Amino acid sequence: MFPGLETLLGSLLGGAFRLGQAILDAREKQREREHEHDMTALQGDLAERADERRLKELGLVNAYQYAGQELSAVQAGVQAQASEAQAAGGWVASLSASVRPIVTYLLVLFYMANKGSVVAASWHSGDLASAFLRIYSETDMALFSSILGFWFVDRSLRRKGSPIG
Repeated sequence: MFPGLETLLGSLLGGAFRLGQAILDAREKQREREHEHDMTALQGDLAERADERRLKELGLVNAYQYAGQELSAVQAGVQAQASEAQAAGGWVASLSASVRPIVTYLLVLFYMANKGSVVAASWHSGDLASAFLRIYSETDMALFSSILGFWFVDRSLRRKGSPIG
């Protein structure tokens, strides 16, 4: 029928298939570029996380070293104080150790004298029963619990080497 129609159709179809192949190749290259970009971004994130972890590790190492230096300084201070007390004689260490108990006994004595005077005044006024109810308030109970906590709980925990005390 039409001479050369087959040639024209063959050229058109061949060109279309070649153009299709070029489009597929371009898409494949675009996907490769996107994949490379995503992989680079992921590697950057991983490197950033590794850097953060390393900084945290260095911070912990520094904190540990600083705590060790503080402990060494405290130990040196305690040793220096102990050597000074030994050089001054045993009575200095005894005097230093007796300050807190003596102050505590004096405060308890004054406290008891104050409460005793309230009871004595109530005795003389004839209202002794209500005096005992009035002299021990919540503040007194807080004071007693603080003293008991210090002398019995805190000190026994320290002697045992408990991390709480």
